[in-house]
Amino acid sequence: MADEFILFKDDRIKREWESGRLDPVVKFIVTEASEFAAAFLQWPLTLACIWRTQGEDQKLKGTGVHPAYRAIDIRTRDQDPAVVACLVSYLNGKYIYDPSRPTKVVAYSKPHGTGPHCHIQSFPNRTTLRMTPRET
Repeated sequence: MADEFILFKDDRIKREWESGRLDPVVKFIVTEASEFAAAFLQWPLTLACIWRTQGEDQKLKGTGVHPAYRAIDIRTRDQDPAVVACLVSYLNGKYIYDPSRPTKVVAYSKPHGTGPHCHIQSFPNRTTLRMTPRET
């Protein structure tokens, strides 16, 4: 089980992960990301944020995906940026966030929000596997 490769910033994040409220597509992608990171990058992922209130999200200039349980932030401050970029590239090469908006991505780690992290998200009923992986 991939959960052995997933760490949690605190008990709140672990409860949110286990609550059943998280979008199953996001959970699937993060689980796969943790397996990839452990096997190829020697990086056990630490989940730093799952759910936020609307107020918390607005303060951080969020897009509303965290309050909808459709996003997870992974701590990256202790990782080489090249390793983080490898994970982001792997996920975006494998998944399509929304086929009708090809410029939107499943994962990104550009500076935003609360500090260094990798943001993974899904779009309702649209995020899917690519038929053929792409290079990013």
